[in-house]
Amino acid sequence: MSDKTKQKKYEVEFESKTYRQIVVTAKTRAEAEEKAWEELEEDTEVSSAWLDGAEVHTVIAENSRLAPETWGLNSKGQLPKEELN
Repeated sequence: MSDKTKQKKYEVEFESKTYRQIVVTAKTRAEAEEKAWEELEEDTEVSSAWLDGAEVHTVIAENSRLAPETWGLNSKGQLPKEELN
């Protein structure tokens, strides 16, 4: 039996999911989303492919009970080292 007959074809699908937080000042949640999208679209570090797949995950106002638990956290759910000092 040759090596070719032992081999199979496989389809491998990749998914990449990263998060980016943007803080904006706005009067309403809708306005905050709109401003954040505008800022995201202007960010030169964001690829067009990433932007095409982006969707709003959460919107949290600074006075929300969740704000102290989430604001300033990095992608690993930890405060940046400079904020720990």
